[in-house]
Amino acid sequence: MKIGEAKELYSARLASLRNERRELEDELKRSGSPEIQARFDIVDKQYQAASDFMEGFSMYTTMLQNSESAKKQSKAMEEQTEEMTKCLEIARRISRGDKVPYEDEQRLMNYNKDLYMMSKCAAMNAKNKNRREYDSLWKDEDEPRPEDRMSTEEIVNNMDCTMEMPDFEPGVPAADLEE
Repeated sequence: MKIGEAKELYSARLASLRNERRELEDELKRSGSPEIQARFDIVDKQYQAASDFMEGFSMYTTMLQNSESAKKQSKAMEEQTEEMTKCLEIARRISRGDKVPYEDEQRLMNYNKDLYMMSKCAAMNAKNKNRREYDSLWKDEDEPRPEDRMSTEEIVNNMDCTMEMPDFEPGVPAADLEE
């Protein structure tokens, strides 16, 4: 079962227990019956246990979302570092008087126009008789994966759920739920 499905199922179970508890509480106020009190105690323990479980489940999903968010931030920083490295290499090539593709020059200019201008000025001063011609540094760019476009919540909701809400059966003595 996926985490998103589990979240819906577990929330529905908790809401059901909450409603049953509320109904028993109202009935107990009206009648004061010991049987209803016993049933209320059982449902109240079940509700508390389910509520505690949902709190832990919420912390679990939040932790997974934070982990996915950190992965995305790390990947973004890695891509920015790679972009900066490529732009610095283009600037170095231009400043030596070498020929780089127009697209690479445009990327350098968009990245940092001052660096581009300094590279062009240095190229004018360079007396490079052996001008090299380079291919684009961005030629081998990968297409973004579908996971890169998904929010962290969507990624987490599509993960397999490893937590399982305990089953609560009617008639379970309250003492058994405290274990």
